[in-house]
Amino acid sequence: WKAAGFAETAEYLEERYGLRSIYIAAETEARALDAVQRPAPRPLLRAVGWPLRDVLALLSGVRLFLCCDPSTPHLAPAAEAISFSSR
Repeated sequence: WKAAGFAETAEYLEERYGLRSIYIAAETEARALDAVQRPAPRPLLRAVGWPLRDVLALLSGVRLFLCCDPSTPHLAPAAEAISFSSR
């Protein structure tokens, strides 16, 4: 996905369903979030470089898990969330 696509999707999910997006990324991907931030209408909620245990705790409160990383969709069932992956 392009950065604007992430921003547009997050904006749509919030406006249509009241879902606030949280961006989970490794430290090495933090700059990519800066590109997503540019077109976003408000500051991103970021979980960058978090340990897996903390990411799982965060996911325990989500209703929808949307990702573009093929290695992470398996985390959503652990959090009892609906999961969509682009790969």
